[in-house]
Amino acid sequence: YSTPAVVDGLLYVGTKSGFLYALDATTGAERWRQDLGNYIVRSSPALADGNVFIGAGSTLHALDAGTGATTW
Repeated sequence: YSTPAVVDGLLYVGTKSGFLYALDATTGAERWRQDLGNYIVRSSPALADGNVFIGAGSTLHALDAGTGATTW
C-alpha cells in the first residue's frame, strides 16, 4: 500500500501489517524494522535531515533513518 523510497542505498517501505522496513537496496537484507502500530501503512516515507517521516493510522512518525529509533 505504501510507495517505497530509496535514499543512500536504503529502501524504506511500509507494510500492510504496520511495519516500516529499511532494506539494503542492493541485497534486500533487512537493516531495521519499526512497528508503527496495528495500522496499514498507506503513506510513502519521506526523508530529510537524517530522519524518515511516515504516517500510520492517524499518527505521523519520525524515525532515525539509519537505526529506526523513534525521534518523535
